[in-house]
Amino acid sequence: MTFAQIIKTKRQELNITQSELAEKLFVSNKTISNWETGKTMPDLDNVLYIAKILRISLDKLLLEDNHMIDHVKHIQEIRATRKMTWVASITNIIFFLMFSTQSFFGQLPVPFLVMMLIGAWANIWVLFHFLSKTDSLEDREPSMIKETNNKALVITALLAVIALISAVLVH
Repeated sequence: MTFAQIIKTKRQELNITQSELAEKLFVSNKTISNWETGKTMPDLDNVLYIAKILRISLDKLLLEDNHMIDHVKHIQEIRATRKMTWVASITNIIFFLMFSTQSFFGQLPVPFLVMMLIGAWANIWVLFHFLSKTDSLEDREPSMIKETNNKALVITALLAVIALISAVLVH
């Protein structure tokens, strides 16, 4: 039995309408309909709530449908990739602040500046790697991926140029 069939059957056994289930899960009726027809799959949080509301064991929900396990793994991978994107972005901001605040806290030695620039550029590569991975995991259209990456590239390049100019002006 598929995940869609399990939740539809159990919902009907408990005499719960799609609207009632949607209200309990804070989603739309259309979302419930899509889950029950197999068009889309819920995220892991909603799977847990569905199991609780419909009184179904997680084993039954997750293990009877191989696609559900793959879907949950896929969602977890997207979340992990997004976290890495945020870490890379925050690190770039820290590099920028280190470069731009030299006039307030004292100048950094040139070898240290060079190492920081190399680190910043390496971090930019990491950022774009995880942005591309997130886009491919989310199955976005190539034109949308290119637009997102171009915006990120422009912002990162501007920050890098401002930091470099600040570092040069301080020395």
